[in-house]
Amino acid sequence: MNRQSTENIVKAYVEAANRDDRAAQLALVNEDVSFNFNHGTFDIGIEKLRWLLATGAAFCKEQLADAVVLSSEDGSRGAVEYTWRGTYLATIEGMPKASGQRFALQAALFFEIDDSKITRISGYRDMQEWIRQVSEE
Repeated sequence: MNRQSTENIVKAYVEAANRDDRAAQLALVNEDVSFNFNHGTFDIGIEKLRWLLATGAAFCKEQLADAVVLSSEDGSRGAVEYTWRGTYLATIEGMPKASGQRFALQAALFFEIDDSKITRISGYRDMQEWIRQVSEE
């Protein structure tokens, strides 16, 4: 892999997310992808990621806006910092009641890339700030 190839993969992942095209997102990942989105432990497998993406889409309509893509010199790792913008559509158990609240906060995704496929995704969002924003309205 090289830096430009990695950045192209990360950009394609972000563009697919913004189109709500989960099939295109999943086409970019390895079958044994490991992923962690703010919960501290990694899940493994494309089917678990498919479920997570579909579940997330049921609760929030989101965009990864103002995306800035970075990569390591050798292309083995990539990252994107973005503004997580969206609308809270359906109440998540244990969270504030959803009523179409809008939110916007900084977030980041980090990727490992091997053989032109994403093998790891780590996502970071300030969920306390998200809770604060969706609790205001």
